Amino acid sequence: MASNKEMLSKVNYSMDIVKRIKANEPFTQAEKEKILTDFVGMSEDNNSYFTPFEICEFIYKLLDIKNGKVADLSAGIGNMVKPMIKTYGELEGNVEVDLYEYDENNSVASEMAWSDFAQVNTYGSFDSIDRNDEIGEYDFIIGNPPFSGSVPYWCQWNHAKNGKAKKNNICDAFVDLAIRKTKDKGYIALVLPYGHLYKGNATEKLREWMKDEVALKGIFPLDSNTFKQAGLSGTSVSTVLCVWQKGVKQDKVFFGELDDKDELTKELDALAYHFHLFNSEYYDISYASDHVCGLCAYMEEVGT
Repeated sequence: MASNKEMLSKVNYSMDIVKRIKANEPFTQAEKEKILTDFVGMSEDNNSYFTPFEICEFIYKLLDIKNGKVADLSAGIGNMVKPMIKTYGELEGNVEVDLYEYDENNSVASEMAWSDFAQVNTYGSFDSIDRNDEIGEYDFIIGNPPFSGSVPYWCQWNHAKNGKAKKNNICDAFVDLAIRKTKDKGYIALVLPYGHLYKGNATEKLREWMKDEVALKGIFPLDSNTFKQAGLSGTSVSTVLCVWQKGVKQDKVFFGELDDKDELTKELDALAYHFHLFNSEYYDISYASDHVCGLCAYMEEVGT
C-alpha cells in the first residue's frame, strides 16, 4: 500500500502531465516514455487500476501477437501495448493497435505517450459501451475492463421484455462487446474479477450465451496482490485472466495457476510456453499443474 507521501507524488505528477498536455507544451521522448511508467488514473470512479507490465507481457506471449489488428476497449494509458514495443516509435511485427479510453485524463496522457507510434491509434474520451457501433472488428481484443458499476447495454442474453436495453454489469458488457467485435477465429484475453467464473444472475446468462460464441482456451487465476500497487492506493480484488477463441468448437481448457510468486516472470514464461504446447497440433497434454516455478504434465506426441 502506498504511503500518503507516495500517493501525493503520483497525483502531483499526473496532474502536472495533464496540465502540460492541455497547455500544448512540447514533450521529449524521455518524458513520453515516462508517462507509461509513472502516470496513474486519478478519478475515483473510473476503475483506473492499470495492469502491471508482467501481466500485459504474459498476455502478449500467450496470444503470440505478431500480425493483425488489436484493440483494448478500456485502455487506460495503453499498458497492454508496452510489451509489443520493438524500439521507440515501432511495434513488433505487422500489427496495428486501437486504444479506446473513456476517462479524459487517461485519454490525453495516452495520446501523448503513443504520439510517435504510427501503429497505435488512440481514441480518447470514447465510451466504448455507448458508441459500440463505431468500433470495427479485430483479430485480438485484450484488456482489463472496469469491474464495478452498471450501464445501459443491449445484449442478446439479458435485455428488457420489450426488447430494449437494460442495465447490465459493466464488466459483463465489456465481455459481450469484446466477443461481438472479435473476428471469426480471433482471440480475446481479458483480466476479469474472479466472480466471472461462478457468479449467478446475469453473469450466468452471459456464460451460457458465450458457449455458442467462443471456446474457452485458458484460465489463469491471478494472485490477490497482482494489483496491490495499481492506481493510487492499489486493490486486493481477486482476478483471473481468461482466454477465448471465437467461432471454434469447445475442447479442453488449459488451467494455469501461479505457484511461486517470487519467480513471477519465470513462471509466467513457463505457463505461456506450456499453453502453446497445449494448443499445438503436435502434442496432447492430458493434465497440467504448476509446481515450484514449473509445470507438471502428462504429455504425449500426437500420433505416437
